[in-house]
Order: sequence, then C-alpha cells, then structure tokens
Amino acid sequence: MWIVAVVGVAYGLGSGSAWLLFHASDVGAVFFPPAGVTLGALLLARREHWVYVLGAAAAVELGINLSQGLAVGAAAGFMLTNTVEPLVGATLVRHFLPGRIDLTRVRDAGVYLTCAVGLGPLAGALIGATTTAWTAGAGWWTALGQFWAGDGLAVLTLGSAVVGLGTLRAPLPARRLWRAALVLTATALLTAIGFWPQDVPLMYLPVPLLLAAGFGGRIATVGAAGFVMAFVANLQSAAGRGPWAVLAEHPDVEAATLQVYLAFVVVGAWVLAIAVAERDRARAQSRREVAARRRLETLQEVTAGLAGAATAEQVVRVLVEKGVGVVADHGYVTLLDRDGVNLRIWPTSTVPPATMARFAEVRLGDLARLPVLDVVQRGQPVTLGSLAEIADRYPAVMDSGAEVATRGVHVVPVRVAERTLGALAFVYHQDGAVTPEVASLAQTIADLAGQAVDRAERHEAEYTAAHELQRSLLPRISDHLPGYGRGPRTSRPSGATTSAATGTTCSSCPAAGSRSRSATWWDTA
Repeated sequence: MWIVAVVGVAYGLGSGSAWLLFHASDVGAVFFPPAGVTLGALLLARREHWVYVLGAAAAVELGINLSQGLAVGAAAGFMLTNTVEPLVGATLVRHFLPGRIDLTRVRDAGVYLTCAVGLGPLAGALIGATTTAWTAGAGWWTALGQFWAGDGLAVLTLGSAVVGLGTLRAPLPARRLWRAALVLTATALLTAIGFWPQDVPLMYLPVPLLLAAGFGGRIATVGAAGFVMAFVANLQSAAGRGPWAVLAEHPDVEAATLQVYLAFVVVGAWVLAIAVAERDRARAQSRREVAARRRLETLQEVTAGLAGAATAEQVVRVLVEKGVGVVADHGYVTLLDRDGVNLRIWPTSTVPPATMARFAEVRLGDLARLPVLDVVQRGQPVTLGSLAEIADRYPAVMDSGAEVATRGVHVVPVRVAERTLGALAFVYHQDGAVTPEVASLAQTIADLAGQAVDRAERHEAEYTAAHELQRSLLPRISDHLPGYGRGPRTSRPSGATTSAATGTTCSSCPAAGSRSRSATWWDTA
C-alpha cells in the first residue's frame, strides 16, 4: 500500500535528521518529525490499515536505532515509544472524532490538541523516559520533558499539516500551491536569519508569516509553516547559533524550552486560523439563510400570482416576472401549443431582444439540439453546471447564449399528470450556480406552473364551450327577410382576449359555469 511506503520513507528521513542534524545521541530526545508523520498517517488511514502503518514505523525505527549503535534493549524501548505514542493519540482522537476531522473547528482542534498533541506524546514520553533512565542513567523527569516537548511539537506542526492536507479537495489550484510554497520558503529564510545571532534577539522574525498564514484560515499551511520554522530553529540551535545557544551547557533544557517556545508560536497562529475560519463559516451561513429566505419569498409570490391567474397568458407573465426572472440571471418560459408542434418562448427582461428575435415561436423540428428541446421531449430536467459542460453537451447554446454570458443552465419540465406542457429554463452567469437548493426551487415552481397552466386551459375550454352554447341557442334570422338590414350578431364580451399560449378566446371576468348574456340586435330599414 502506498501509505505504508510513504510512512516508511518519511519516517526514515525524519529519524535520520533527528540523529544526524539535531544530535539526538548527545542531547537525548529532541524535535522528532516522525511523530507527526505516524500520527497523521493513522488519522488518514482506515483503522484496519493501522497495523501496517505502525509496522512500517516500528521496522524503520528499530533499524535506525541499531544502526546508531544503541543496545537491543534501548532500541526496542524507543521503538515501543514511537509506536505506542501515535496509537494512543490516534485512538483517542478517533473515539471523539470518528468522521472527517476539520482542525479549523473549535471542537476538532480541542480534541486534537488534547489527545494527539498532549496525551499521545505523554504516553510515549513515559516509555521513552523509562527507557532512557534504565539504559543511560539519565534523569527520568528531564527525559520525560524532552520526549513530551519534542514529540508534541512534531505532532502539532507536521501532524496537523498531514491531517489538513488529507482533508483538502484535489486538485488544488496552482495559485494556491505557489502561495503556500512562497510562505514556506520565506518562513525558512526568516527563521534561519532570526536564529543566527546569539546576542541580537531576532527569533520573532518568522512569527508574522505564521500569523499571516493563520489569516488565511488554512491549518495545513499553518502546520507546514510551523514545521519549517521548528526544523530550521532546531537546526540552528544544534549548530550552536541563536538565542538558545546560551544554554549549550544544559542541552536538555535548551531542547525542551526551544520546543515550548515554538509550540506557543504555532498555537497562536492556529487559534487565529480557527477564528478566521469560524468567521467565514458564519458569513457563509448568513448568506445561505438570506438565500433561503429569498427562495421562500419568491415561492410565496409565485404561488400567490398563479392563484390569481385565470388565463395562460397571465400564468406566463407571473412565471416570467416573479419566478424565472427572480431566481436566475435570465431565463425563459416555454409552452407547447395544443398540437405539440410549435414551442412558444417568453424571455425574461434581461435577455437581449436580438437574441429572442430568432426564438419567439419555433417548430420543434426546426430547433437545434438545445436543453429545452430535450426536456420537452423527454420530460426530464437537464443541469449544466459549467461553460465547459455546456459546450460539450449542447454546442448550439454557445451560439444563442454567447451574448448573455451563459455559464450555467438548469431546465425543468412543466408537467401535469403524465403530459409535458413546456419547460422553464434558468440561466446563470457563473459556474456552479445551480445548487441543489436552486434545483429544488426550480422544480417546485415548475410543478406549480404545470397545475396553473392546466387550470387555465380548462377554464378557457369551459368558457369557449359555454360561449358556443349560447350562440347556438340564439335565433338565426335570414338576411333576406324584408325590413331587416342585418342578421343576428353576437358581440364579443368586453375584456375577452385571445390566448397566445392556447389559441382560445377567453375573458377572465366570468367565472367557470356562469352565464353571460350576448348582445343581439337588428337594424330595421
């Protein structure tokens, strides 16, 4: 498995740096990067794979310890230290956080700091200090502090970076990667400068960079920058440079206090990152609530408008002005005629007239392959989330929609029972604008539209039938009768309109089932 190979290589590099660069053989326990590697790998791996991760770490640890001349007992003791420690930390973290870990959330960060940074390294330090006191005769309490500080700092920095990177969505934007690389490089340079002189205190130079990384709300960047700072600072101190060089006669105190200082810097940047992330989440939640309230208001307005719409023309006007035109950047309401041959299209006010001049009313057979055509014919919604998807699936949209900057399309059928009456097209100017909430609102409006159009058609049909019945009951007077200049004529009721959607004549004034008296007159000679 790839994670085992990565853990083995990273553990070997980290352990080698602790022995060769930080002089672990002389100082004792120092900053130990493999502690962060193993803990991070366990939190990212499935629980059934933990045995392989710990096995790889144990094998590398034992091999390096023996290669450095440690006795078998000491090598085995330190191997146990560096396997029990991540196991305890990861087990406790997963007990409280069984799902996805987000270190920018207060609860997740608190669990990680308590269990992974605190209790896990403490368990390892107990074994490591006992091994050191037994094999080297060193002070137990001193060794305990060294192990706890060095391993805890590695878990705090490198471990959090690994966990943070593992939760990011790939692929990462190139701009973001370059920015992170710039932050890490600048942190290394400023730390090297800040920890070079012994008499001039400059160790604060990289701190603003870590705080700047915290302003971005990215724990992975904060952890990685903290690890770079800790690595370079320990490297400089091991070489006898920097403010902690004055404690060279007490290397155990030097190593422990340096790790504590670095830990406080990283925790400060981490707290800032959490605060920024919480603020961003609060703003996002506020925007979602505003959007939800607007969707509800739109739905209420559409429902009220459709309830008072008696004709198909009035239904269409409500859908264009209060439905599609409010939900989308621009859009269309389309309805089939009674024969299902012609498609009448009503645009929102934001559609340029030049675009709609070609698509006011068209035959279905004359349309190129467009989303609305597929929806009308198949009765299923079509969602296009980006410009690339539009160009790939419906190239004809690029010709008709280029003038209005189409970047997202969602088309839903207007149906009643099993019959498709038309479609509603919601068009957006941004990629990814068609969210599940938007799609749900669009479908609800389409369902209401189907009921309203069907009701309007029935109302118009009833009125037409009643009107024809009234005409059939009137006497028919011949034009050739003497004394009459005109035959009977039925006047069209005032306010009657011819529906462009259905082709029927209807007045919204009389209710269904009511009678209206037609005016009839005869002119005498």
